[in-house]
Amino acid sequence: MSGDLLRQPAMKAPKSTLERSVAKKAVADFSEKFSMGDSVTVLKTGETGIVYRPADGLGDVVVQVKGVKQVMKHNRIKLKVPAAELYPPDYDFSIIFDTVENRKARHQMGRKFDPSVSITYGED
Repeated sequence: MSGDLLRQPAMKAPKSTLERSVAKKAVADFSEKFSMGDSVTVLKTGETGIVYRPADGLGDVVVQVKGVKQVMKHNRIKLKVPAAELYPPDYDFSIIFDTVENRKARHQMGRKFDPSVSITYGED
C-alpha cells in the first residue's frame, strides 16, 4: 500500500491569490538632517562634536569629537547649533578639520611648486 503512494504524480501547489502589499520604505535622505560644521551632541556620552561629513545613504555621519573623527549613526546624535548660525557663509572649515602641517603645505603649494612638500590625509 505504501508503494502506491510513491508512484502517484506529485501535486502542484495551487497559485496563490494573495497579493502582498509591501509598503516600500521611502528612502530617507539623511544628508539634509546635518551639514558640515553643525554642532551636535553625542547622545551616548553627552559630548559635543562637529559634523565633518554629512550622512550618507546608510545614515552614517562622520563627527569630530575632541579632535578624533568618528563614524556614528544619524539617530545617535542630536543637532545642537546649525553651522549657519556658527560660521559665516564663506568659512574655511579646514581650520577646524586639518592639521597645521597640511594647512601650511596647502598654502605653500598655492604659492609655488615645491617637490618636497606633500599633503597627507589620515583616515576620516
